[in-house]
Amino acid sequence: MTNKTLSLLGLALKANKLIIGFDEIIKPQNQKKIFLLLMDKNLSSNIEKQIIIISELRKIPLIRNFSKDELSKSLGKTNIKVIGVTDEGFKNLILKSLE
Repeated sequence: MTNKTLSLLGLALKANKLIIGFDEIIKPQNQKKIFLLLMDKNLSSNIEKQIIIISELRKIPLIRNFSKDELSKSLGKTNIKVIGVTDEGFKNLILKSLE
């Protein structure tokens, strides 16, 4: 259910439980707070590799089901390619919504 997932991202944004953007995600102090990563399914290979490395090293689940437009629209922003969820409750709800 992608619509439910995208709605949950909007709620997480309102609750201030998201880190948005590659530059913020790669900061070491932010990586410790991230429970889930969402990435544009058409991301450039260099950025994609770095996000995958973070995901594997920190054992953070990575979702690649959405386009940049879908992620951006769900947050009411533009050009969103990478999102980090900083709340375990939202992580669980988002993962469950994808089942």
